[in-house]
Order: sequence, then structure tokens, then C-alpha cells
Amino acid sequence: MKILALDLATTTGWAYNQPNINGGIWKLKPKNGSSDGMKLIKLRSFLQDFIDTCGGIDLVVYEKPAGRFINGVISVAELVSVVKLFCEDKGIQYTSYRPTEIKKISTGKGNSNKAVMLAEAKRRWPMINIIDDNMADAMLMLDVAINDLNA
Repeated sequence: MKILALDLATTTGWAYNQPNINGGIWKLKPKNGSSDGMKLIKLRSFLQDFIDTCGGIDLVVYEKPAGRFINGVISVAELVSVVKLFCEDKGIQYTSYRPTEIKKISTGKGNSNKAVMLAEAKRRWPMINIIDDNMADAMLMLDVAINDLNA
């Protein structure tokens, strides 16, 4: 099963499992003078380009919006809506994980910070240049999804 994992944010981390686990980041920040809606258009464009390049996706997994800061939660919720609509339009399955769930399964602690998550991803995949915590989170989420499917 071809799985794309997304850690949705202005800098979105992504990870993919075909033919081997790989990942990266997509920068969604709009240019100065552009509307905030450009971030949503950029995400949709990245998703379409990704499908065109890789030949398809069977499942998209993403992190549920969470946090103390309402503006951040709203921003991620908007990105989630783009992912859901895109998947519905393309007939792609999708599901989500709570941040604490990913952290608990990946590190044993549901409140692990960014540095711990990044270190864990680098430990698991030393041959991959893990750019930042966004990519690390996506890779660890992909691993959770793969293990869920194999359970």
C-alpha cells in the first residue's frame, strides 16, 4: 500500500513508503502580499504534483490539529480540510493520528518534544537526511501507519 504521511503546518513534513521510505518538506508560506489562502492552494498543488510524480497514493495519514494556540490550530485545520477534499476528489483513503499517539508509539512518551522526536527519527533512519522536526514527525507517523496496517 502506498502511504503518504503529512505533518501539516506552514512547513509541512511529508514521508512516503514506496519504493523505500523517503521524505522531505513542503514550504507553504505565501509570498509577501499574497492572501493566506495561497497556502491552501500551494498544498493542493504539492499533493497533485506528488501523485503525478509517484504514480498514485492509496492512503494519506495526517496529524490531527492540536495545541494551545488557537491560530495555529485553525491554520492546521484549514490544511486538513484541503487534504480531505483532495482525497475525496481523487478517491484516496485518509485517516489521522493524535500527536500524543504518534509520540507515545514512537518514543514511549506521549509528551516527547521536537528534539526527542527528531533524534528518534534519525536513530531509525540514519541513511536518510532528516531535514527538520516536521519531516521527522511525518516519518514517524508513516511508521505508525505501516505498523497499524500490518497489525
